[in-house]
Amino acid sequence: MAAVVDAHKRPRDPDAPRMPFPAYIMFCNDERPKLLEKCSNTTSQEITKKLGELWKHLPEETRKKYDDRYQLERQRYEQELTKYKRIKEVNDRGMTQR
Repeated sequence: MAAVVDAHKRPRDPDAPRMPFPAYIMFCNDERPKLLEKCSNTTSQEITKKLGELWKHLPEETRKKYDDRYQLERQRYEQELTKYKRIKEVNDRGMTQR
């Protein structure tokens, strides 16, 4: 079966930088393997629910580490995006002048 493509959605440029994951997703990516190891017979929904509870009750200093990590990734993304846009602009101008 062929994949359904949204006619209004612009295709993603594979060279474009990807936005960083939010702090919560970074936390989930770090903690999910630990939870799966502890509770191997747990459903995906239960794991996600548990991760949400852990995040909700996470100490502020630990949450700050994830927020700081996100901010660093966000800065890196912004720099890469600026560079990407400059290169794309130069390439697009070169293509139209031919």
